[in-house]
Amino acid sequence: LTEATVKVADYLDQNTFKNCTGLKNVTIIPDDGLSTVYIGNPEYITTTNVDNFVGCTALEEVIVDAEVPTVLHIGVSAFSGIDGLKTIKSADDTKVTMMVETGAFYDCDSLVDILPISGGTRSVAGRMGAFEVLELTDPLKKAISEGESSLRVRDLALEQGYRPLHIDALKKVVD
Repeated sequence: LTEATVKVADYLDQNTFKNCTGLKNVTIIPDDGLSTVYIGNPEYITTTNVDNFVGCTALEEVIVDAEVPTVLHIGVSAFSGIDGLKTIKSADDTKVTMMVETGAFYDCDSLVDILPISGGTRSVAGRMGAFEVLELTDPLKKAISEGESSLRVRDLALEQGYRPLHIDALKKVVD
């Protein structure tokens, strides 16, 4: 199984795609008129690990294809540990927003494109800084001095623990 399209009447229950190691793309289609889609059982979504995608190590993209304005409510740890996840988007970006629970995207270091976040049970009160710090290690210095491409330098930095600004900010919002 490398692709899945799911029509959702209310929610994706726990372990829906658990250990689908070859799954790369999931399209979620809310049932007609559905205004909230839950990734996890709505009774436990804020308190219990959802684990819908545990073991989906190849997962790169989740698309929500909604006919009406919809909230995608992502439960605790729903995508936790899926390092290759790059995108959670809407087929029509104006129709879908997210509510995100604690740890929903923990260790999703490749995530670069997400839906707007409209809330969740956890939020950041006051102000908190987001930081991007690049430690110039010897391998990085060598790559730069040898004229390696910026993509190669970025990959090398990521391998050594570098966290881009948007990931640091996202982790602080969802954790």
